[in-house]
Amino acid sequence: MQALANNDFIVNSLIDLQQRNDYLPLFFQSLRVSNASSASIGFFDFDGELIAGRNWSSVTLNESSGQWRSLVLSQGQNFRAVDADGVFIVVPVLLGELAEGALAMKADSLETFIRVEQNDAIQIIVNQQGMVLYSSRPDVMPISTVVSEHLMQDYVAEQREYGDLTVISYEEFGTAYASLLTLLPVLLLAMLAVAAVSSLSARLAAKYAAGTLTDFQLSLENEVHTSKAPQVDREAEDAKELQDIKRSFMHLKNELLKLSLSNDKVTSVINAMLEFLVVVDTQGNIVLCNRAFDEFSSNVVFENDTLRRLVDDFSSSLANDEVRNAMERSYVRINDGKVVTVQWRATPHTNSDGEGIGVVIIGEDVTA
Repeated sequence: MQALANNDFIVNSLIDLQQRNDYLPLFFQSLRVSNASSASIGFFDFDGELIAGRNWSSVTLNESSGQWRSLVLSQGQNFRAVDADGVFIVVPVLLGELAEGALAMKADSLETFIRVEQNDAIQIIVNQQGMVLYSSRPDVMPISTVVSEHLMQDYVAEQREYGDLTVISYEEFGTAYASLLTLLPVLLLAMLAVAAVSSLSARLAAKYAAGTLTDFQLSLENEVHTSKAPQVDREAEDAKELQDIKRSFMHLKNELLKLSLSNDKVTSVINAMLEFLVVVDTQGNIVLCNRAFDEFSSNVVFENDTLRRLVDDFSSSLANDEVRNAMERSYVRINDGKVVTVQWRATPHTNSDGEGIGVVIIGEDVTA
């Protein structure tokens, strides 16, 4: 209805007052809306006066349906009424943004718009008061009656709401469960087959995974203690996925060993330095330091915020990615109270993308 009301043919007829009487009656007499070939259709002007239509002279509206003019013509909104008197729909015909007319359709019953498919279920449509507006089996559930739960107590019900209408489908218990009983043996066999296959697959996967993890563990232990890995060849009996996992584990093991050796070398080098080395992140937390810095910070009065103040002193030059000239600071040694002078230098610590992630600080004892 809304698409029809937006059609240029309908809209222009509100302007073409002289010629519309020649073509509108013929148009509406031949018009069919959906399956409602017997529905009455009316085209009204802004005053609510009938311009043209089909079978509209026989239409009788109840009190609630008769109030459509104020809602549609004054406010430009749609009007819909579905009740025991049938279906009544009115949509505005807009000229610009204003409603200058209306297109209305009246059908005697909701059944006019429903395509019925033969099945064993009883389908009904009820309003908010529970009154039946449509029934596929009027002999069981008559139209214009209120749904009786007592009458339908031997039926299985399924319902779904559409706006202020509710569609309910009833089916007898015997019919509803007959199909389920027929399929039950097939479902049970399928469930047993799935359970058996899943159990077998799980056991095989667990066996292969356990073997792979055992090989990985033995390989790690032998690499650590003897630098020789055990020669275990189960490629032929392992599934392809397990073989891929095993290769990944072995690659991971090799990388871990390389990383461990590399870290040991770096640690040995920085601990051999006589200078104090400390790496601090952007939050002021120590990421890395050498043995010399540990011993120095333990033997002098070196409070928690001492390092933070040192980083702040370097902040201006570090912002420009420069290496700050040496800066001297004095500290009191704990055991004898002597003053220790340290010359500090700092440089930005960046990641592979060049983003600053901290500060590298190096200090040298220059006590005279």
